[in-house]
Amino acid sequence: MADRRIGIILNGATAQIAQRQHLGNVLVPILGEGGLSLAGGDRAVPDILMVGRNESKLKQVGEKFGLKNWTTDLDAALANPDYTIYFDSSVTMGRESRLKKAIAAGKHIYTEKPIANSLDEARSVLKAAEAAEICHGVITDKIFMPGFRKLKRILDSDSLGRIVSAKIEFGWWIFDGKDKPGQRPSWNYRKKYGGGLVLDMFPHWGYILNHLFGGVESIYCQTSTKIPERVDEDGNIFAVDVEDTANALLTLAGGVPAQLLTTWATRVRRDDVMTIHVDGTKGSAIASSHKCWTQSLENTSMPRLETEKGQHLNLFDAWTEEPDFEPFKHSFRYGWELYLRYVMEGGPFPFGLDQGVKAIEFIDAAYRSVEERRVIDIGD
Repeated sequence: MADRRIGIILNGATAQIAQRQHLGNVLVPILGEGGLSLAGGDRAVPDILMVGRNESKLKQVGEKFGLKNWTTDLDAALANPDYTIYFDSSVTMGRESRLKKAIAAGKHIYTEKPIANSLDEARSVLKAAEAAEICHGVITDKIFMPGFRKLKRILDSDSLGRIVSAKIEFGWWIFDGKDKPGQRPSWNYRKKYGGGLVLDMFPHWGYILNHLFGGVESIYCQTSTKIPERVDEDGNIFAVDVEDTANALLTLAGGVPAQLLTTWATRVRRDDVMTIHVDGTKGSAIASSHKCWTQSLENTSMPRLETEKGQHLNLFDAWTEEPDFEPFKHSFRYGWELYLRYVMEGGPFPFGLDQGVKAIEFIDAAYRSVEERRVIDIGD
């Protein structure tokens, strides 16, 4: 048994998602545990080289997590042979060129989504990775959340019978920065930086729908901008030039109809900021990020629309919460562990850049549907 160092370049280390998820919930805890266990008893010990544009912020992040290696020079980091994995969590705009640069430097690739800003760009990134014969992967964290893992088990068991419909609801109120600070970075609302709800969130919906239902056949999408101006991190008001709401009607594999309701301009009154509801002939299931409830055909409630008084049933009573079937593990950590073992041990990895291309195909179809105001077949 031995410790096996694995060098990781983490670009965009000062970003919120990098600090909270990739460092705070994955790589730093793995370091604190002495590394990731591998087959045969060895341990993979991450050596993290943080990359960012602001030297002061990098130093602060390093002090926060006890990490000493950081640089503002991405080219120098890529030229360092001690670091064999490149991870990109920097802004969406320019990701395609950064990934290609890392591939050309001989690095293995793991990246946030989306992998590019257009379908042609995404395909070119995948082509470059395949030609270089590197290990490549893209983040698919949502499918590893406990509630959605429970839903996947239920769907695989066929206990719901023939699926007749599905619905994803996602969103909450993102403050515009005038009365309260916004909860998302301002670049999310600017086209020139790769902003927009469809580009940001539809990659998630694409891999979730592929994972749970076998894919999407077609989409009809509508987008809108509910909040026309916001305040950036420097206190400046700017015009929002991308959508903050996108609703879609989908046809899933096998002809199953589905709805996709996504917005950054709603106040939540449901089980969580994201829920997936599936109806089948033998039962239904509703999953949030951590919980899942089912209602069998035998227990299906019989409400009615009351015209004189309130609903006579408590419609929550007929639902049964599914128990946990495994100890909790953070959803981002699932993907990272799979990827690190893929690099260190070989073998298949189900979430390569080809999944990133499929996500862009879904995004491309959504935007085409908005522009042409019609149903678009995925892959058409």
